Amino acid sequence: MAPTPNTTLNPPIRVFIRIPSRLLDSYEPNADTKLIGMFSAQILNTNSSEIDTIRHLITKVARHAMIVLDYGVPADKCEPPVVAFDVKPDGSDVLFNEFHNSRIQRLVNDTVKVWADQNSRYGWQFPSRTDLRKNQQTHLLK
Repeated sequence: MAPTPNTTLNPPIRVFIRIPSRLLDSYEPNADTKLIGMFSAQILNTNSSEIDTIRHLITKVARHAMIVLDYGVPADKCEPPVVAFDVKPDGSDVLFNEFHNSRIQRLVNDTVKVWADQNSRYGWQFPSRTDLRKNQQTHLLK
């Protein structure tokens, strides 16, 4: 497992990871946690003493799944810089390939803000997952 070439991430930074849902499903249970661990080892080169600098915020599953995490971002910082990665299968491993999109920072930070507002309104906490969120919302309606 080699790190993605030319990728150096220095905190504070928000990370957006895009992954095909079928690939995420292949890592169940706790697929998002496993992929964050792989990302941390490959890209962030973190060890167990640094794990508290990584905060998992959102896992959203649709045609493509997305995972959003903060690396060294203070909890009160709303608009950190964002870096984005695609996940590709590579045999029994995965590769994280950085991609660029001029709108990604605004889209990711706006998404986190919406979810944070909902968390605050309903007393929920990060990390937030769409599958769990649907269960929580259904429970509220009963």
